[in-house]
Amino acid sequence: MTLLPKRITEEQVSKFKQWPREYRLVFGLIDGNRTSVHIASLLHWPSERVVEVLHELHARRFIGL
Repeated sequence: MTLLPKRITEEQVSKFKQWPREYRLVFGLIDGNRTSVHIASLLHWPSERVVEVLHELHARRFIGL
C-alpha cells in the first residue's frame, strides 16, 4: 500500500521533541510529495513499518492521508 501523507496541524508540533523517535523521523520527511514507499527508502525501513507509523500519526491528527 502506498500512501501520500500531508502535514495538517502545527498545534502539537510544540511537543515534537517528546514524540517517539520513529514519529519524528517519519514526520520530518513528510512534505506532501513523498510517498510512504519513498519515505521507507530514505529511512531504509520496511514500507510496512512506515505505513504503521503514518497510521499512528494520522490517528493522532498530526497528518492527513
